[in-house]
Amino acid sequence: DIRFITTLGGQAALAAANAHLFLSVEVGRQQLESILDSTSDPVLVTDHKDRLLLANPAAWRVLGIEASSELRPLEGVLAQSELVELLKISSSGKKPVEIDLENGKTFLATASSVIAEGQPIGRVCILRDVTHFKELDTLKSEFVSTVSHDLRSPLTLIRGYATMMDMAGELNDQQANYVQKIITGVENMARLVNNLLDLGRIEL
Repeated sequence: DIRFITTLGGQAALAAANAHLFLSVEVGRQQLESILDSTSDPVLVTDHKDRLLLANPAAWRVLGIEASSELRPLEGVLAQSELVELLKISSSGKKPVEIDLENGKTFLATASSVIAEGQPIGRVCILRDVTHFKELDTLKSEFVSTVSHDLRSPLTLIRGYATMMDMAGELNDQQANYVQKIITGVENMARLVNNLLDLGRIEL
């Protein structure tokens, strides 16, 4: 009887411990689910077979993913080939990629591997909306290009008239020195304008 009661007590203690462990895991799962549901950034999680394991509501909205898409191969879920390649288990260490959507939005996708016992078991990807920053960069490039082009005409005009000063009459040494300084200044500004134009071409 004592042995039976001892065994029964041990099993009851084990059951209580398992119940406590399950409760802790369930609370952690609910907390993680709440965090993913509340974040505005799309989050994707894949498994070792390149299947979609988890996608938060933001990912559903942005990428057009259905809730029933989980545990399906990436190629059958995502329309963006760059994102599919980034999420594959073999893409460990791949740099972030920009994803252009049909609605005109641009997202920067970064992914990292989930490691367990030294082996990758999946990938986690976060997408950040960088549309505003892309628009600002485009506006900056257009502004630099426009200003540079607009400056070239008056600089050319100033240099042209400065070089023709001696045609209007003989210049004394001081006047000739001033004219040369004007020409030198204009040439320096022209070089700066050309550098700005070259920078704009490089960025494009």
